[in-house]
Amino acid sequence: MATLYERDDQFEIKVPAPRSRVLMILLAGCLVFWTLAGVSAILMLFRVDTEEAGRAFLRAWLWVWGAGEAALLLPVVWMVSGVERVTVTKAQVRWARELGSVGPVRTIEREQVVSVEATQESLFVTHQAGTKRLTLGQLEPGDVIDAFSRLGWPSQVLLGPK
Repeated sequence: MATLYERDDQFEIKVPAPRSRVLMILLAGCLVFWTLAGVSAILMLFRVDTEEAGRAFLRAWLWVWGAGEAALLLPVVWMVSGVERVTVTKAQVRWARELGSVGPVRTIEREQVVSVEATQESLFVTHQAGTKRLTLGQLEPGDVIDAFSRLGWPSQVLLGPK
């Protein structure tokens, strides 16, 4: 569930990553079979009767297998523990997707912002390079717009319920 934290000179909206049970179950099933294939290859690597050419192939295959395992695991970890965090100050909007405390961050300066719109479902920040969207969940759009107003953002930029 989304939460809104206000401090004197900034506010923050924190939203857990969207979760899809079907996708999580599908990826978990793939990970089980992917892991079994990897264990099988590791066991073959240590068999005495495996030729050296076969071992070289298995080593290369295991590197590719490991990358595939990580690629399958990352979306599951994101859905379980990822967070989208928007921090707004008088001068900028900082947009972060975090897994733990690591993840990409986009900072949009106030001068670049064309409009801020809050609907029942989402917050849209339109800037010179495009639009960023955040699902608000249970937050009231009016509360979000009011938080922008309290920081002194101009009313001509703010769209939605006030």
